[in-house]
Amino acid sequence: MKAGIGFSMLPDAAQAGREAAAAAVAQSGPPKLTIVFSTNSYPPDALLPAIRRHTGDTPLVGFCCGGVLAQDTCHTRGVGICTLAGSLEAATALETGLDRDPFAAGQRTAAALLETDASEGTAIVLPDGFCDNLPEMLNGLYSVAPHLQYLGGGAGDNMKFFATCQFTERGHATQAVAAAILRNVAIATRIGHGWTPIGDPLVINRTQGKQVFEINSIPAFQAYQRQLGPMTPEDFQVMAMRHPLGFPDIHGNYMIRDPLTVDADQSIRFVTEIPVQAVGIIMEGPIENLIGMAARTAGDAMAALARPRVLLLFNCISRALLMGKRFPEELRAIRKAAGPDIPILGALTFGEIYAVERPPLIHNKTLVAVAMGQS
Repeated sequence: MKAGIGFSMLPDAAQAGREAAAAAVAQSGPPKLTIVFSTNSYPPDALLPAIRRHTGDTPLVGFCCGGVLAQDTCHTRGVGICTLAGSLEAATALETGLDRDPFAAGQRTAAALLETDASEGTAIVLPDGFCDNLPEMLNGLYSVAPHLQYLGGGAGDNMKFFATCQFTERGHATQAVAAAILRNVAIATRIGHGWTPIGDPLVINRTQGKQVFEINSIPAFQAYQRQLGPMTPEDFQVMAMRHPLGFPDIHGNYMIRDPLTVDADQSIRFVTEIPVQAVGIIMEGPIENLIGMAARTAGDAMAALARPRVLLLFNCISRALLMGKRFPEELRAIRKAAGPDIPILGALTFGEIYAVERPPLIHNKTLVAVAMGQS
């Protein structure tokens, strides 16, 4: 397998698409799959045809994201492209209706990917991160294709929360799922976040969608105050970024759920749905811990392959917001772990997709590292 990475910050969408695609194809040769990460300043009607002038009619999958990680830098404006060439096989799917029936959208996506009679493979899943019930979409995928490996992240924008695009070689859409299946390529994935538990267990008593009303049988905001001390709802927006909830699995790993805001009834809105009767705990994450875990996550993914060729990153946008000026330290640590010669491309995502065990799950405030190489 050969891989190429291209990136452009040119302001014109067509010019940026051509520049990034030409650079990637020059490294990889004619691609079997093109992966595109774009910020929301590039209209896909102009961007995608420009890219395909260099990649042809071969499969393409991508999305609009909150930032592109390229050249060891986080760019809030730009187009990043990874082209994969060689003996691998790929097919894509683009399914709408994620906002209306996420489970059915997941089922249709899996069925479209399996039209190639794939008995195994890895699915890159890029849903609209602004839609509700993304866990249900993953359940729909898994119900049709439990044998696939899943990874990916939610599409987003630069925190405007307006609209975001998902696309394949067939076109583009919003409130949709873009996905690709890869075969005959070695892929190693790892996940990490660096958050550790503090305080006492918290039982989620009453929820509706992403809104949590009661924790430990009292209003959700009061439960947070009991553990972290007095604060106003305005203080909570900063405090919550530093103290998400973690939900342990049987292996002692914690799935992170990111709180956003407090409403007038003292309920808390989260980024992702939390089921009733789930038992979690408030987490803390010193910046050094987050950076160290990111480096280990990337290094472990790379070490799992004998001949890695490229490293893809799905990195939660809230990690970048939390770290602020220190976020480049994380990118430098990932580069050091990957080695100086491995091309790296990443996206700031609104929810990360990974399966510690089957089925795949939505994660928050987390890094998913994906190493690809020879099968």
